[in-house]
Amino acid sequence: MAITSITILQDNKNGNVDLLSVHNPLIFLVDVAYTTAAPDTLYAELQDEDLIVLDTFAAIPYKDSDSGNIRTFAFIASDILKAYMDELDDFESPVGTLEHVPNITRVFTLRFWAETEEVSITFTAIHAARQFGGTPYLDSIYNNDNEIYYTGEGMPVYAYFYNCNEDNILTINTETDDELAALDYDDTVFTDNDDIYFKIL
Repeated sequence: MAITSITILQDNKNGNVDLLSVHNPLIFLVDVAYTTAAPDTLYAELQDEDLIVLDTFAAIPYKDSDSGNIRTFAFIASDILKAYMDELDDFESPVGTLEHVPNITRVFTLRFWAETEEVSITFTAIHAARQFGGTPYLDSIYNNDNEIYYTGEGMPVYAYFYNCNEDNILTINTETDDELAALDYDDTVFTDNDDIYFKIL
C-alpha cells in the first residue's frame, strides 16, 4: 500500500469557532487516499497546547469510497479527551466580581498520520454538553451571544464570558471612557479639534 494524502473530512469546527464540547459524542472523520491496498491503520496522536505528545491511538476504518482508493477513518475522541481534561470544581465567587474559571477548557492538537503522510488539527475542548442533535462546536459561547439568566429571587447567578484571546480585556464596575473624561464647570466634556476626549490621568 502507498498512502498519498490524509485529509480531515470532519473537524467539528465552524469557521473560526474551534470550541468543542467533550461531554457528548465527538468524532473526527479522516480520509486516507492510497494507491494499492487500503490501509488498515491510521494513528491519532494527542498533543497538549505545547505540542507535547500525551498518547497515541488508532482510528478505526469507517467506510470505503465507492470510487475506490479512499478509506475514511473515524476517531471517537470524546472519552479520550475527557480523560485528559483537568477536573472541574464549582466554587463560590463574591458578588459583582469577574473571575477566571480554572480547568474548564484545554487546548489540544490531534495529529493523524500513517506512513509518511500526516495532518493536524488544533482546537479548544470545554467541559460542556450539547442537546441531542446539536453541533459539537459552541458558537453561541464562543461569540458570547446575549443570554437571559434566570435565578431565584434574592439568589446569585453566574454569567459567563468566553475569552478566546488572552489579549482581550473585560472589566466590571470600572470607569468607562465617559467617566474618565475631563469636564468643565457645567459638566461639558472637554474635547480637542478632532472631538477626542481629554481624559483625567
